[in-house]
Amino acid sequence: MSPPIFTALPDWSGSTAVVIGGGPSLDLKQVRKIGLSRLEQKCRVVAVNDAVFVSWWADWLHGCDAKWWMWHRNTAQRFPGIKTTLGETVPAPWVSGRLVNSGPDGFDPTPGNVRTGSNGVYQVMHELIKAGVSRIILTGVDMSAPVKGDTHWHGSHEGRPHVDYAQKMIPAFATLKPALQEYGVDVVNCSPGTALNAFRRGDLETELP
Repeated sequence: MSPPIFTALPDWSGSTAVVIGGGPSLDLKQVRKIGLSRLEQKCRVVAVNDAVFVSWWADWLHGCDAKWWMWHRNTAQRFPGIKTTLGETVPAPWVSGRLVNSGPDGFDPTPGNVRTGSNGVYQVMHELIKAGVSRIILTGVDMSAPVKGDTHWHGSHEGRPHVDYAQKMIPAFATLKPALQEYGVDVVNCSPGTALNAFRRGDLETELP
């Protein structure tokens, strides 16, 4: 059975939300800082894919692909917070609900709909706008592959040796900016060395309470 459409967004009006991605710039110092702030109720946290395994205290796990849920079917479904996906074949009991793909970019205010941006971080930002946050802090959002080493801090995704950051993912973020401005959401990218220039850059130690 396909998961129900996810429309029960949390009311995070005026909150700061930290998004933890998979970029290789993420380190334990950042994770510790985010964890302490979350446990002190100073921010909300959304983990994208494998980021949940270093931030089990997060509020929300977003795993876009059904394939990812199958890889981690014995662990991810046990996460106690909100769990979302775009995968129609993910078993309904595993997640809180699924988001409906309504297009590649831009913003869709319809409850349950999401523009994909070809990546999970974009999808999370899209939904955080609807949840009413006033600030989004990005970590592990490098949007580039290192010259040497893995494309993600947890190792490269199985079956995905190449990720098209430059042509597919990065350009999509600019199409989200009008909605961010309309809803009054400030975005700062605290991923060292990031190739994503759509938002201002910052240092996590300074930006996170």
